[in-house]
Amino acid sequence: MPSNAKMTSLKQQIVRFHVIGFCIALLISVIAVIMNLYTVNQYRTASYQYRYVSEFYDALNDANEQFKDYLYSDDEASYKEYHEKIIYARKQLDALDYNEYDDTWRIRLLQNMLNSYLEQVETTKKAFQTPGDSYEDNYTKLLDSYDLIKSTSDSYYELLTNQMAYHSSHLDFIKATVILLFVLFCVALLLWMMWFYRSAEKSILRPLTAILKNIGKIKTGTYDLTKISNTNSEIHALCEELDEMAKVVQKDIETTKENAELEKNLLEMENENLKKDELLAQSEVKMLQNQINPHFLFNTLNMTYRLALQENAVKCSEMIERTGALLRYGLDKQNKMSDMMSEIAAAENYIVIQEKRLGDRVSFDLSVDENIPNIAIPGMILQPLIENSLKHGLKNCEENGEIIISVRYMEPYLYIQISDNGEGMDSEKCEQMLLQGFHDEKEEHLGLYNVVRRLEAIYKNRVDINVESAVDCGFTFTMKIEVNE
Repeated sequence: MPSNAKMTSLKQQIVRFHVIGFCIALLISVIAVIMNLYTVNQYRTASYQYRYVSEFYDALNDANEQFKDYLYSDDEASYKEYHEKIIYARKQLDALDYNEYDDTWRIRLLQNMLNSYLEQVETTKKAFQTPGDSYEDNYTKLLDSYDLIKSTSDSYYELLTNQMAYHSSHLDFIKATVILLFVLFCVALLLWMMWFYRSAEKSILRPLTAILKNIGKIKTGTYDLTKISNTNSEIHALCEELDEMAKVVQKDIETTKENAELEKNLLEMENENLKKDELLAQSEVKMLQNQINPHFLFNTLNMTYRLALQENAVKCSEMIERTGALLRYGLDKQNKMSDMMSEIAAAENYIVIQEKRLGDRVSFDLSVDENIPNIAIPGMILQPLIENSLKHGLKNCEENGEIIISVRYMEPYLYIQISDNGEGMDSEKCEQMLLQGFHDEKEEHLGLYNVVRRLEAIYKNRVDINVESAVDCGFTFTMKIEVNE
């Protein structure tokens, strides 16, 4: 591979290109914004000056009218209103910025004329309060002084209008300049993007395309990375790494082929062994089935039951009878449909057997409504639930253990509940069991899992299952089945 000592990094090239473009865009934007802000500020200032002058003349006119009303009616309120208007007029005149005009003498002249007018107002007021021939002369001078100020309004309005027009033309010029700069920037950006694309194609796309073509040839060993144009350090480093990787891949391919052949032979041997194991398992099952024949078991229990009766062992005969009935029901109805009454009878047999076995350690309470419909129900549902309470909840119980089985019917629902006062389980684990549908509890609660699975398979959305438990607060399993007549 050629040396990359003089190559520049692709990252450096991209950063350089973007920094140059950003600086140009930023410079154009800053110039345009500064020019626009300056002109807009000038135009705004001119508009303010125009408003000040306009409000000055309006306030002076109102003041003059109020003063004439005062002279006609001798109303002090009119003179007070005149005084307020004069204050406002002077405020507007003082607000004018002299620096905005070349002819500042006009503003000073207007101030002098206003001062002369105010002096004439005071002179006229004194003449009005002191009757004499001088009142008429002073009143005439007052009107002349006001008319003189009013006559200057046209020139001032014209001056300010020209200022606004001048700044408006500047705004138009700035707008045209900004548009021109934007167009030039777009053209420059387009040219820069074309140049950047050509550079990227030469330094990135073409080398990557060549690398991709050679990657497909690595398996056959016909690749050649020496002809790839190494225009930057990243591509050069990539070619070197690919060359090293290709050598490793060739070795791995050979090793993989050898391992695959060995695995194939091993798999064939395992398949043969599995077939032998399956045949052996089938033989063992048949042997066990022949050894434990259900009919033989029931006949033996029946014979034992009769011998117990003959020997007057009533309790023993009752236990044998119930055990036989429970075993026969379990074998006949396992994974099959039964009915509600048969299921309750099987549960009673199981309870009697457990009462004899456990004595006073655990008491059972089976409560069944009289109006229970004899609906079809999967066989062996109640017995695994009772067994679950004995096996988990009351496994360490020495005394005062209690299991309550309740079967209630409130049309159209059948409620079956099994609860115990045993150890219980953590409420979070109980909630998790509900959310997971009991499907992750196979090992610990196998019987419970099988019952739930069979109920959901048969009743689907017509069954609602709930569990409630807490540590040292017992365990309650409730199923709600919608009875379909």
